[in-house]
This record gives sequence, C-alpha cells and structure tokens, in this order.
Amino acid sequence: MPRVPRVLIRRMRLDANGRPRAATQRPDRAVRDAVAPNRSDAAEPADAGPGDATQATGHEDNVCARRIRKEIAMMTSNPTEGCTVTLVDDSIYTWSAVILGPSNTPYEGGHFPLEIKFPTGYPFKPPLLKFLTKIYHCNIANGNICVDILSTAWSPSLTVDKVLLSIQSLLSDPNSDSPMNSAAAAMFKKDRVEYDRLAREWTARYAKPVAPTAPTAPPTPPQ
Repeated sequence: MPRVPRVLIRRMRLDANGRPRAATQRPDRAVRDAVAPNRSDAAEPADAGPGDATQATGHEDNVCARRIRKEIAMMTSNPTEGCTVTLVDDSIYTWSAVILGPSNTPYEGGHFPLEIKFPTGYPFKPPLLKFLTKIYHCNIANGNICVDILSTAWSPSLTVDKVLLSIQSLLSDPNSDSPMNSAAAAMFKKDRVEYDRLAREWTARYAKPVAPTAPTAPPTPPQ
C-alpha cells in the first residue's frame, strides 16, 4: 500500500464515528502538489503573491545593469584600441560605438559607427549590434553582422570590447563561407582585387570622418 504523504495526514479530520471526514474547504497548494506533483502550477512557491511574478525579471534587470555599468566603466578608463563607446541619451542599455578600419585593409581610414543594444537577459543573451553606415563586406548587410559570437558561440564571459575586437578582426579577415552579403562573398571568391576596390570605394564614400569646418572670419567693416 503506498505511503500517504505526511501533509495529507495532517489535513485529515474525523467524524463522530472515527471515520475520515471529507474536507469542506478547498485543499491548500501543498496538498495539491503532494497529490498531483505534475500539475503545471505544482512548482509554484506557496507564498507566491501578485508581486512575486516580477521578482525574476527584476533580478535579471539588476544583474544586467550591474554588468553593463561595469563594462562601460572599464572601457572608459581603459579604451579598447581602435574602438570607442558612449551612452546614447544617458541610457546604459543603448550605446554608440565607433570602430576604426584596420590598417592595410580596404577599410583603413574609415570610421564605422555602430549601435549596441542590450537585452534584459544580458549577459546570458548577446548584445545586438548593427552598423549605422554602409560597408561592403561579405559578413555585413543592411547593418546586420554575421559573426558566431553574437549567436551560437555567445558566452556570458564575453564582453562588448571583445565583441568589437572580433568585428574589427572580421574586417581584416572576411569569412566568405558564412556570408551575410552573398553577392560580396561571390565577388570575394571570384575577384579579390575587385572586391577590395569596391570595399575601398564604399569606405571613402560612406565612412570617412567629416573634418570640422573652420569658422569664417567676420568681414572687415569698410573704412
């Protein structure tokens, strides 16, 4: 005979003849869990209340915010070579970044701005990065980037500075076997010289920093 859970024994009431009396009230959650442990709500804590549903989300927000603040402080005090980051509208969840085109590549001399957005689940989910300027590259199309560390190879141990360095490395060494821009990848394989020419042309057209205009001296008044 199966053993009756202790919690059920405590809930039994006897009638005048010493027989178990049917409960007149709805059994509490602990009893339901003992009787039907596979219920969808069996794992719900007994003291759950209206505010408990948001506790996990609130905890994730705290972890996310602490991690982001730590990273922005590190990148501000010790900038990554060839990369800069700033907050957008003082929001820690949206950054503006600039990657400098690597030397000895068609992207040399280019300033490539990116938008970085952090999901609530960061660092357990990867950040979202997008180029804000046009760039001719096998692994970049419409600003979207095809790189494994932003998807299948993401790990909470990775940081934004490592991601930016990885993207900078991608500019130096495109991966035509995993393209985001299939036409550019085909050109890379067919005619590397023409690929490099187009990449330089796009860099000069879309990614060159605009030099500040010198102030115009006021006209000399007539004598």
